[in-house]
Amino acid sequence: MPKSIADLIPEINQIQDEVLRGKVIAVWEDAIAEGGWQLDDLETMPYTLLVDNVDITFPEHVSVVCRLCIAMEEVIADAYGERYSIDKDVLIAGALLADVGKLLEFSREGDKFVWASTYEYLRHPFT
Repeated sequence: MPKSIADLIPEINQIQDEVLRGKVIAVWEDAIAEGGWQLDDLETMPYTLLVDNVDITFPEHVSVVCRLCIAMEEVIADAYGERYSIDKDVLIAGALLADVGKLLEFSREGDKFVWASTYEYLRHPFT
Protein backbone atom coordinates (compact mmCIF):
# COMPACT_ATOMS: atom_id res chain seq x y z
CA MET A 1 0.00 0.00 0.00
CA PRO A 2 1.39 3.43 -0.92
CA LYS A 3 2.20 5.76 1.95
CA SER A 4 2.22 8.97 -0.09
CA ILE A 5 1.29 10.30 -3.50
CA ALA A 6 5.02 10.30 -4.30
CA ASP A 7 5.01 6.52 -3.83
CA LEU A 8 2.46 6.30 -6.66
CA ILE A 9 3.86 9.11 -8.80
CA PRO A 10 7.60 9.35 -8.04
CA GLU A 11 8.13 12.12 -10.60
CA ILE A 12 6.85 14.49 -7.91
CA ASN A 13 10.29 14.15 -6.34
CA GLN A 14 11.89 15.64 -9.46
CA ILE A 15 10.51 19.05 -8.49
CA GLN A 16 13.56 20.71 -6.91
CA ASP A 17 11.69 23.65 -5.39
CA GLU A 18 10.45 22.29 -2.06
CA VAL A 19 7.66 24.88 -1.80
CA LEU A 20 6.32 24.09 -5.26
CA ARG A 21 6.63 20.35 -4.61
CA GLY A 22 4.67 20.79 -1.40
CA LYS A 23 1.95 22.69 -3.23
CA VAL A 24 1.66 19.98 -5.89
CA ILE A 25 1.38 17.34 -3.18
CA ALA A 26 -1.23 19.45 -1.36
CA VAL A 27 -3.36 19.70 -4.51
CA TRP A 28 -3.22 15.92 -4.93
CA GLU A 29 -4.08 15.37 -1.27
CA ASP A 30 -7.01 17.81 -1.50
CA ALA A 31 -8.35 16.14 -4.65
CA ILE A 32 -8.02 12.68 -3.11
CA ALA A 33 -9.92 13.83 -0.02
CA GLU A 34 -12.54 15.80 -1.96
CA GLY A 35 -13.17 12.84 -4.26
CA GLY A 36 -13.52 10.49 -1.29
CA TRP A 37 -10.56 8.35 -2.34
CA GLN A 38 -7.80 6.53 -0.49
CA LEU A 39 -4.30 6.31 -1.95
CA ASP A 40 -4.67 2.59 -2.64
CA ASP A 41 -7.80 3.29 -4.75
CA LEU A 42 -5.56 5.04 -7.27
CA GLU A 43 -3.53 1.87 -7.82
CA THR A 44 -6.48 0.30 -9.67
CA MET A 45 -8.15 3.43 -11.06
CA PRO A 46 -8.06 3.49 -14.87
CA TYR A 47 -6.67 6.61 -16.50
CA THR A 48 -9.86 7.00 -18.54
CA LEU A 49 -13.45 5.83 -18.51
CA LEU A 50 -13.91 6.64 -22.19
CA VAL A 51 -12.45 3.28 -23.28
CA ASP A 52 -13.49 -0.14 -21.98
CA ASN A 53 -11.06 -2.60 -20.41
CA VAL A 54 -8.21 -0.15 -19.90
CA ASP A 55 -5.16 -1.77 -18.33
CA ILE A 56 -3.31 1.48 -17.63
CA THR A 57 -3.80 3.01 -14.21
CA PHE A 58 -4.31 6.68 -13.50
CA PRO A 59 -0.95 7.06 -11.66
CA GLU A 60 0.86 5.26 -14.50
CA HIS A 61 -0.67 7.66 -17.01
CA VAL A 62 0.26 10.73 -14.95
CA SER A 63 3.83 9.46 -14.58
CA VAL A 64 4.17 8.77 -18.31
CA VAL A 65 2.77 12.19 -19.26
CA CYS A 66 5.23 13.83 -16.88
CA ARG A 67 8.16 11.81 -18.21
CA LEU A 68 7.18 12.69 -21.79
CA CYS A 69 7.16 16.39 -20.89
CA ILE A 70 10.59 16.09 -19.30
CA ALA A 71 11.92 14.24 -22.37
CA MET A 72 10.47 16.85 -24.74
CA GLU A 73 12.07 19.63 -22.70
CA GLU A 74 15.44 17.88 -22.93
CA VAL A 75 15.15 17.53 -26.71
CA ILE A 76 14.17 21.19 -27.11
CA ALA A 77 16.98 22.34 -24.79
CA ASP A 78 19.47 20.24 -26.74
CA ALA A 79 18.24 21.66 -30.05
CA TYR A 80 18.04 25.33 -29.07
CA GLY A 81 20.67 25.61 -26.36
CA GLU A 82 20.86 29.00 -24.66
CA ARG A 83 18.18 30.44 -26.95
CA TYR A 84 15.63 28.47 -24.95
CA SER A 85 14.69 28.59 -21.29
CA ILE A 86 11.94 27.02 -19.23
CA ASP A 87 11.43 26.50 -15.52
CA LYS A 88 11.64 22.71 -15.35
CA ASP A 89 9.95 22.62 -11.94
CA VAL A 90 6.93 24.47 -13.34
CA LEU A 91 6.85 22.13 -16.34
CA ILE A 92 6.86 19.07 -14.08
CA ALA A 93 4.24 20.58 -11.76
CA GLY A 94 1.96 21.32 -14.71
CA ALA A 95 2.33 17.82 -16.09
CA LEU A 96 1.55 16.32 -12.69
CA LEU A 97 -1.53 18.49 -12.17
CA ALA A 98 -3.03 18.31 -15.67
CA ASP A 99 -5.30 15.36 -14.83
CA VAL A 100 -5.69 15.68 -11.05
CA GLY A 101 -9.30 16.80 -11.59
CA LYS A 102 -10.16 13.27 -12.69
CA LEU A 103 -10.27 12.46 -8.98
CA LEU A 104 -13.43 14.59 -8.88
CA GLU A 105 -14.78 13.26 -12.21
CA PHE A 106 -14.58 9.59 -11.28
CA SER A 107 -16.46 7.69 -8.62
CA ARG A 108 -16.62 4.10 -7.50
CA GLU A 109 -19.57 1.76 -7.33
CA GLY A 110 -18.41 -1.44 -5.71
CA ASP A 111 -15.35 -2.54 -7.63
CA LYS A 112 -16.26 -0.52 -10.72
CA PHE A 113 -15.10 3.00 -11.59
CA VAL A 114 -17.85 5.22 -13.00
CA TRP A 115 -18.49 8.87 -13.80
CA ALA A 116 -19.25 11.04 -10.78
CA SER A 117 -22.06 13.58 -10.98
CA THR A 118 -19.49 16.36 -11.41
CA TYR A 119 -18.57 14.89 -14.80
CA GLU A 120 -21.80 16.27 -16.23
CA TYR A 121 -20.93 19.90 -15.54
CA LEU A 122 -17.20 20.19 -14.82
CA ARG A 123 -14.47 18.25 -16.59
CA HIS A 124 -10.95 17.72 -15.29
CA PRO A 125 -9.23 20.37 -17.43
CA PHE A 126 -11.17 22.98 -15.45
CA THR A 127 -11.15 21.59 -11.91
